[in-house]
Amino acid sequence: MAAELCAAAARLGARPEARRGSRPPIASLDRFHPIGRSTTTRLEVPVENGEGFRAGRGWLASEAWGCRVAEGGGRLAFALSLEAVTSSLTLAVRLVAPHRIGCSVTIGTVTGNLAPDERRAFLCPIEPDASGSVSVCITSSPLPGSALSSCGDRVGIEGFKIRHGEAD
Repeated sequence: MAAELCAAAARLGARPEARRGSRPPIASLDRFHPIGRSTTTRLEVPVENGEGFRAGRGWLASEAWGCRVAEGGGRLAFALSLEAVTSSLTLAVRLVAPHRIGCSVTIGTVTGNLAPDERRAFLCPIEPDASGSVSVCITSSPLPGSALSSCGDRVGIEGFKIRHGEAD
């Protein structure tokens, strides 16, 4: 077991994306990227499960369905292949509202409201930088007259998808 751990650590350390300050993981166009907890038992956690796209500390513990955004907001970070970068791209983020309260959500430049228990995709225009990297902040707050009482009262994210074209 120790040899397996050492070998995996050496492989992960040798990959450029495992180094601090490197380019975020690549997201595919027109493919849903779930953000939920990985169920893999392998040492190398595949990026396909979406955990690699959650950047920073703005996330609560992931669950099988997705992940809730912590106080102060979370950040999705991903890269696109340079061939996929066009002048108009849209990020669709599938959100899950808290169980007991409605909330206001901001994703990048787009703000909207969710009713209690509502599940809906928010569409946000994105502009990758010159290297194809994208970073989008997601924040939420209770609607007037509502108050947070637990971690379950935070907006959750099931996953995201990127497509060509402008947000509708």
